[in-house]
Amino acid sequence: MSRVWGDFATIAGSASGAGTPGWVLGLELVAIAVGCGVAMGMIAHGRHPQGDGPEDSLARLLDAVSLNLLTMLLVLVAGCIQLAGDDGLYWLGPAIVVALVNGVTNAWLFLTR
Repeated sequence: MSRVWGDFATIAGSASGAGTPGWVLGLELVAIAVGCGVAMGMIAHGRHPQGDGPEDSLARLLDAVSLNLLTMLLVLVAGCIQLAGDDGLYWLGPAIVVALVNGVTNAWLFLTR
């Protein structure tokens, strides 16, 4: 859960500058998405759930879907749209919702396994 709030705090901190041009904010969002996506990919490399229980099959499914990378993809989309000169910040809402769902699901899997 701390990763969810850490991502949110990083994005909110970079977006809080008054008078920041849109392209700078877009560049910051792209850098955050690429950096966090690469870091999460390196952390998850070689880690695969084991077992035959129903929780294990859900863990394997979530490992394949990778909601962490989906969150970073939505932040990347927000940054790219912001760089293009449009309002891309609306994509941060779904990114935060996906991150919260991912955090709750991972906590549930941690508690049941």
